[in-house]
Amino acid sequence: MGAVRRTVVATAVAATAAVGVSTGQAAATPAIDTVVNGALSVTPLCQGTIDALIIACTELEKLTPHFPLMLELNPRGTHLVVLGAGLTEDGKIRPVLEERLEAALRAA
Repeated sequence: MGAVRRTVVATAVAATAAVGVSTGQAAATPAIDTVVNGALSVTPLCQGTIDALIIACTELEKLTPHFPLMLELNPRGTHLVVLGAGLTEDGKIRPVLEERLEAALRAA
C-alpha cells in the first residue's frame, strides 16, 4: 500500500503543478488542503477502477471548510450543481434542500 500511496502523491503533485501553470491568475490563494483535494479529484489514478488506488486517494483527501479549488481559481467559469431533496407533501422546501440552496448561494 505504501507504493500505491507514493504513486498517488507523486501524480497529485504533478497535477497540482499542471493546474498552477495552466490556470493563469487565481482569484485568491487557495489553502493547501484545497489544492491537494483538487489535484486528487482530477488525477487519473484516483479516477480509475483499481480499488486500492481509490482508497488511497480518499484517505489523502482532507475535509476543509474552503471552497473547491476550481471555485478559487476560476469562479466565473465554474458551474454549481445543487442536488435536490424533493418537496414536502404540502409543497414546501425540505430543510436539507434549503441548506443546500443556501450553501450554493454562498458559493456563487
